[in-house]
Amino acid sequence: MATETPTLVELAEQILAQAKEIESALPSSPTFVNDTISKLPSDLEKTRKSLIDTTETLNALLRGAGGPVGRIFDKCYTYPDELALHVIYHFRIPQAVPMDGQISFAELAAKVKVDETQLIRILRHGMSIHLFHEPTRGQVAHTADTALLVTDHTLFDLVGTLLEDLRPAGLAFPTAMEKWPGSQEADQTGWQVAYDTSMSMYDHICQYPERISRFSNHLTQIARFDPRASEHFASAYPWGDLPPGSTIVDIGGGNGQYSVAVAERYSHLNFIVQEKPGVSVEGAATLPAHLKDRIKFMDHDMFDSQPVKDADIYFMRHVFHNWSDKYCVEVLKKLIPALKPGAKVLACDLCIPDVGERAEVERREVTRIDLMMMSLYNARERDVEQVKDLFEAADDRLDFQKGYTLEGCMDKICEATWKG
Repeated sequence: MATETPTLVELAEQILAQAKEIESALPSSPTFVNDTISKLPSDLEKTRKSLIDTTETLNALLRGAGGPVGRIFDKCYTYPDELALHVIYHFRIPQAVPMDGQISFAELAAKVKVDETQLIRILRHGMSIHLFHEPTRGQVAHTADTALLVTDHTLFDLVGTLLEDLRPAGLAFPTAMEKWPGSQEADQTGWQVAYDTSMSMYDHICQYPERISRFSNHLTQIARFDPRASEHFASAYPWGDLPPGSTIVDIGGGNGQYSVAVAERYSHLNFIVQEKPGVSVEGAATLPAHLKDRIKFMDHDMFDSQPVKDADIYFMRHVFHNWSDKYCVEVLKKLIPALKPGAKVLACDLCIPDVGERAEVERREVTRIDLMMMSLYNARERDVEQVKDLFEAADDRLDFQKGYTLEGCMDKICEATWKG
């Protein structure tokens, strides 16, 4: 159902009220050099995201649909913004600018070994989007944004991964759509078109040590968005209702961090962490001594038949979003011979919220990732109904129950009960 668009004045009044609330909680009003918004109390994060939504709505309405400042032009001309950031990354320009002080364009061009005229043009556009600033004519100094690219190497590597490695696959995806309409295969995506390879994205990038290193660092940066993810997972589902001695199988569980989080909180549960050979070596080696009798590691490919029979729960966290529907259904089907009546199957992933369920800035985070997963793997993010469809496609005896929301993030634990 369409919602009524607020008037410009209504939006402005809402912005003023929320801005006053946020500013009153900060040591000083944020600037592009002094990023005090990073000190905002966590209980105002919802207000902050609402304010971002409101200002973006006001901006979009004022731009209008057409014309040189219109919404269509604005979207098309994000390419030069990305170009500026790409050049800034590629030539490691932030690292060449003094953290406290300034440097002339001429000196900077010499340090990073680029043409001075080109550098000036790139940086003057970058300055329009708060990448560096020009305190006096001809001088370059850091903003909070570019300073962060120096002090946070995982953020710097995120920029490199997205712009140098992943972005070409997105640009090539329309060609992939024409070449392989509706494909669910990981080797028929924008990546194969962009890089002229038949290998999947991950297999291909693993051939390049520098790329795989920065890809790993970009994942580390993303994980910082919710450093308590495993705690949220442990608290979001009623694990405590399970009877003593219940067995939980953690499929594709990596180093077992989520099993560890639940086991720490619920001492009556036992876990089996399954992964491909070699993946869980570190997790097994660093498992706390007091959990060794309750958490075991097992080599297992989730596309093979499930070897652990009659467990109480089989769960997969951040597994389905790496695969297209076809392969998610296959994984679920491999579980069915092992399931006992009443067994639970849990799939925990990013879930696309309904419109209005979360701030639009949060919802857009997930839809952006969804398009990236499509262009790289033909994988996807899903809403709760689409996860329910996966269970039903695997077997209609997998009775979908509900989606449990994880506090502080966009994940949900989607639960089905085996009725067989």
